[in-house]
This record gives sequence, structure tokens and C-alpha cells, in this order.
Amino acid sequence: MRVLSTTPRRLELLLKGRSRRILTRHPAVGKWSIIEIMAHLSDAELALGWRFRNMMATPGVQLQWWDYVHVPLKKSMATFRVLREANLALLRTAGTGAWESSYGIHEKRGQTNIAELVIMEAAHDLNHLLQMKHLISLK
Repeated sequence: MRVLSTTPRRLELLLKGRSRRILTRHPAVGKWSIIEIMAHLSDAELALGWRFRNMMATPGVQLQWWDYVHVPLKKSMATFRVLREANLALLRTAGTGAWESSYGIHEKRGQTNIAELVIMEAAHDLNHLLQMKHLISLK
């Protein structure tokens, strides 16, 4: 929860004032730019909220894989922040008991409960923050 709570601010601090060149640079063919990573995080947050809610309402629900669309960085940042705050509020209200008992069936990972999804999402945040830092550091 600490990682999930701090990621929006960390992203804002990391990306504030960065040039378009840095934000759109691809580290290699087929690898995402910072703008694409941020669009992915925004869409992933929407899907994550849907997954939490469905897992709580219907334990065992099928969890689909998703793709993302390209949107402007400011829009992705704003969407991500609002959705993350809503998801954190849901998680805090539900409590950790619901985290263990509410689960879904992910098509690639199998049975996954909310507690596991929270941990995976924290790792997901940290991974993409590191990717963005690396992209910023490229000359």
C-alpha cells in the first residue's frame, strides 16, 4: 500500500519539466517510451480497479489480459492519479480480510487474490518507475 500510495507523486516529480524528446524516446525497437509507459499505467489502473471490484463481488471471476491506447501524458497522469486514489480508498475500506478472500482467475497466473494483486501492482509501479528513470538518463 505504501508503494501504491506514493507512486502518483513519484511519477509527477520524476516527469515534471521533462522535454518532449526525453518523453518520446524509445530505448530500443519495440520498447516503450515514457509516454507509452504512462498510458499503460493509466489503463492498468483502470483495469486494476475493475479487477478489485469484481474479485470482491464475484470470487473466482475470470481476469482478462488488456492492452492500452496512446493518450497524451497529462491525460494519463491525471487519470492515473484519480483512479489510484479511488482504488486506494476501496482497498482501505475493504480491509485486509477481504483482500485474502476475494480472488479472480487470471488467464496467465491462475487464482489470484487481492492481497497478491496489491503486491504485484506495487512491483509493477516500481518496475515502470525504474524504466522511466533509465529513459530519462539516456543521452
